[in-house]
Amino acid sequence: SVTNPNKVRSVFLLTDGNANSGFTDAKDLIELTSIFVEKGHNPHTPPITLHTFGYGPEPDQKLLMDMAKVTSGGSFYCVRDNAQVASAFGDAIGGILSVVAQDVILTISIPEEAAKYGAEIISVHHDKKKELPNGAFQINLGDIYAEESRDVIFEVALMAPTKTSQDDPSLGHALVELSYMDTIKHCYIGPLTCTANISRPSNNLVSWPNRYVAVQWMRVRTAKAISAAEELAKLGNIDEAKASLSKWMTEFNRESFEVAANEDPLIVQLGIDLKECLEVLKDKNHNVFAENELGVRMQAHLSQRCSEPITGKRNVYRTGQKSLRAQSFKKGSGSTLTR
Repeated sequence: SVTNPNKVRSVFLLTDGNANSGFTDAKDLIELTSIFVEKGHNPHTPPITLHTFGYGPEPDQKLLMDMAKVTSGGSFYCVRDNAQVASAFGDAIGGILSVVAQDVILTISIPEEAAKYGAEIISVHHDKKKELPNGAFQINLGDIYAEESRDVIFEVALMAPTKTSQDDPSLGHALVELSYMDTIKHCYIGPLTCTANISRPSNNLVSWPNRYVAVQWMRVRTAKAISAAEELAKLGNIDEAKASLSKWMTEFNRESFEVAANEDPLIVQLGIDLKECLEVLKDKNHNVFAENELGVRMQAHLSQRCSEPITGKRNVYRTGQKSLRAQSFKKGSGSTLTR
């Protein structure tokens, strides 16, 4: 057991998200949340995490999600009725009680020698990336719970296949550094470094895709496809939203078959979510319910974290502690919750 674990600080906000007094502008509320978090965080204290719970049939999902996102490891739960409140709280608490790392920072850069031969970062596919003055990228991964993993997909331009770049295998294409606060050992770890080396053979053979990377790349593009469909639906272009999502589903099915990943748990989850999103969009009248449904699925795949209030619903990101606490809270709540 851990006798002196690092502290974890979290705030739960249960609301419909519809501001009707005081500060009512979404931009102001998000900025205030950010200021509140920054003021309460310094090198000697753990970060403050905000978990928002949108209660009722039409909560302001975007506002509550954006407020949670400005905090380290925050999450948003869409709670439809009283029965889901306890399990949603339990799921969130299960995560909080199993934090193993805080302030997880990943930095991706190009080694100086590799840059001389044309290597460069083209894109980093993460919603919390920040480009640094030297061309490197820093990604704030926030808190990590036990059993969780994080995958950051990035694209690089390869070094020109000169004799020097081919003969010197030490010239890596990218340098990745990881640092974080270990909540179990109560100490700061890092930076841990890893160099990405890519072989440039002198023939024209094409290497077979790495299955794990291919699956994660499909995860990222699925989240982006759902986001694009959501934006189209907001504008009233329901048919166009369905068409774009259907087009990606065709591509998704083809790619998952090509890399033999049809039965991968994440691919199965992505396929289920795509079908459910299309089902939500079948109603010609876009509403807040549809926006919330698409938004929650998109965020789950971007953050690789479960924020599902229904205990029996499949979620590939749900950890053991989250599942245990959600079921325990649901069982203990009975039907005593009232409005």
